[in-house]
This record gives sequence, C-alpha cells and structure tokens, in this order.
Amino acid sequence: ESLGDLSESSVGLLIALPSVPATVLAFVVPWMTERLTKTVVIVIGAMLYGLGLLSFGLPHVIALDWRSGTAAQWTLQLSALLIVGIGWGLCWTPVLPTMMEAGAHRLTSRGLERVAATRAVSAGISALFNGAAALGEASGPSLGGFALKYFGFVPVVRAVGVSFLTLALALLCTRKKRSSSP
Repeated sequence: ESLGDLSESSVGLLIALPSVPATVLAFVVPWMTERLTKTVVIVIGAMLYGLGLLSFGLPHVIALDWRSGTAAQWTLQLSALLIVGIGWGLCWTPVLPTMMEAGAHRLTSRGLERVAATRAVSAGISALFNGAAALGEASGPSLGGFALKYFGFVPVVRAVGVSFLTLALALLCTRKKRSSSP
C-alpha cells in the first residue's frame, strides 16, 4: 500500500526481489566463510536481515511526507527488500554446514573420527534442517496471515526484524564466551 496501486505481477516481482542477492550470495558465501568464519557471516546476515525488515516501518517513524507511491517510498522499500535479500543470503547459506560441523564435533569429542562423525550426522541434520524449512513454508502463510490480520504489517515485520537482531546478538555473545573459555 505504501508504493501505490500495484498490479499482482508487480507485487510478485517485488516479493521475488530479495531472492536475487540471496542467490548471488550463495556462490560468494563459501569464500566469505573461509575468511571470516561461518558464525561471523551468519551474524552479519542476521543483522542485515533484521535491519532490512525494520526499515519497512521507517515511514511510520520518520515524520516526513511519505505519501504512497512517491520516489522516497520506492527507494526505501526497494532498498529494504535488497538488504533483506543480502541478509538472508548471508545468514541462510552457511547454516546447514555449521549445523553439520557442530554435530560432527560432538561425536569427534567422544572419540569418533571426523569423516565418520560427519557421515553419522549428515542425514539426520539435513533432515532436521529441511524439515524445519518445510514446516516454516507450510505454516508461515497461515501464521503470517493471522498475525497480519490482528496486528498489521509494520508491527509484524518489526517483530521479525527485532528477533533477527536478537539472534545476531545472541550469536555474538555465545561466540565471545566460547572463544574466551580455556
């Protein structure tokens, strides 16, 4: 509604926009994780994702003339969608390998060799990861529709944005704790 009267196909293109940077980053993230670690890349992604979502509510916070369909609205919303896509690509891509490494680490600490430990956890963690994603995709429209109906778009998007910023902060805190312990 903040962008004016849009056709269904225009709305579909806008919804697809975050997929572009997320897809491109899927090929760049492995290189980034070798230089920054997976956790750092996930934290940066969660922060960008959260900030991108929070920026959807900016017109309601900034006391400027943000009439529907203006260039300022388009710039802000398109920028937010791109930031969300960048954040999602950085956050989502390294999660599965990180989960597998954590599972394998638990088994190697119990005496199993690294390759055997990775094989042992791969199927279960992959199933957990894909099952959780499928559950989110299946329940998301119903839960999201309910939340939108009763709370509105901006509060729901802000809540999700804050949850991703909280996730990033929690990952930073646990990372510092792990690295400082002997």
